[in-house]
Amino acid sequence: MPWTKGGVILFTLLWTASLHAIDTVATGFQLSPGELQTVVAHGVCKKIWNTSSTNTHFVATKTSMEWTNFYGNAPADLTIRECAATCSNLLKMGTTVSGVYNLDLDGGGPLPLMDVYCDMTSDGGGWTRVFVHKTAGGYYANEAAALNSNQATPTANLYSILDKLESLRSLNRLTFRLYWPEQGKRNVWSQFNNPTKDAPVLGYQGISIDANDRYW
Repeated sequence: MPWTKGGVILFTLLWTASLHAIDTVATGFQLSPGELQTVVAHGVCKKIWNTSSTNTHFVATKTSMEWTNFYGNAPADLTIRECAATCSNLLKMGTTVSGVYNLDLDGGGPLPLMDVYCDMTSDGGGWTRVFVHKTAGGYYANEAAALNSNQATPTANLYSILDKLESLRSLNRLTFRLYWPEQGKRNVWSQFNNPTKDAPVLGYQGISIDANDRYW
């Protein structure tokens, strides 16, 4: 169809059937050297990091089969990880089995990932374990140990990643579930401030409280 401008008729000639832009699910994604991209296709989210300094890679996403085959058989210089940064996000993506998962807890970049224990059943699921103290494993030696101990072993008797709490905020709140296995009691609450800091408890909101005593 012609357009007119200043009395001159301008024609657009279509020499190709169509024009496609790359970097959509329908066309696939181009990943340059050193580039990190989050791709959500056919209900599956992956973070893909091109670690090569020279190679550009094409990420096939047009069909579900192409996408599954790509992230299941990716080139060696691509690092692929789950998008979920927390157990809560993992639950929203359809994972319902409790256990240890390798997650990008701090969201700080391509590496490193962390093994964290996710409770996917208690009180709606999606809980990220941040602290365990079983006296069979002894006691925390000092404050520093109580903030971070056995970070790589979330099933240890003494385990803490309390120094990672800021990575777990949602709507500016931290929501906690404290469980005493011997008594079968647990408290669930949220608050604004980080309890590892020397500050009053701000914005406390009890959600489900079984115990008002010091069960430890």
